Amino acid sequence: MASLLSTLQVNHDRLMASISDLADIGALPNGGVQRIAFSEEDCLARELVQRWMREAGMQVQN
Repeated sequence: MASLLSTLQVNHDRLMASISDLADIGALPNGGVQRIAFSEEDCLARELVQRWMREAGMQVQN
């Protein structure tokens, strides 16, 4: 029987959408991202990643 790791596949479109969603938070007009620690953008990005983790069945502690 194949191990779980050998059967996992990355959903490219979903991965790219997730990266894009995260990059939108704190995006700069000329490219790049700025999220100063504990800024609104930083908190929003952390909340987004925490949501993804919960959706994946992980437990998140603040």
